[in-house]
Amino acid sequence: TLPSYLDISTVLKWKIWTTELLNKFLVFLNLSEVSECDQNDFFILNRIIYKQQLMEFALMETGYAHGDFSQDNILILPNDDFFILDWQRAVITSPLVDHAVFLESLDIDPLQFLPVEAVILTNCLRINWLLDCALNWFPPGIITYDRQIKQLVSKIQNIS
Repeated sequence: TLPSYLDISTVLKWKIWTTELLNKFLVFLNLSEVSECDQNDFFILNRIIYKQQLMEFALMETGYAHGDFSQDNILILPNDDFFILDWQRAVITSPLVDHAVFLESLDIDPLQFLPVEAVILTNCLRINWLLDCALNWFPPGIITYDRQIKQLVSKIQNIS
């Protein structure tokens, strides 16, 4: 199998991931630099991430998703061959995650074409990535991640 950043392709893996996501969020909220996200955002995410429909959607048809499949990550060569770049966020889950990201990169609302669960899952995966960036890979970006996570939680709340 190909390497992945995250595998949420079974019920057990989903439950482990959702628990880890919420635990990371709590750790994040306790950082002194975090000023926009709050306990209410945690409760919103907690309520949504445990919805049975979201888990069923994520597990319905699993595959290898790029995780950041946007027009910026497609390299087209002069002979019309192409390469898809930047696979560091690959996830084993519903491939519709990539559809949502790609549509958004074209300024198209993915809710016009995809189930709401695809967009919610996509944004939960983005939150997970930003939390990993903040807590593990690039802590100096915490203020930016704080703002981005706040926006993603708000977006999830508005569409759920």
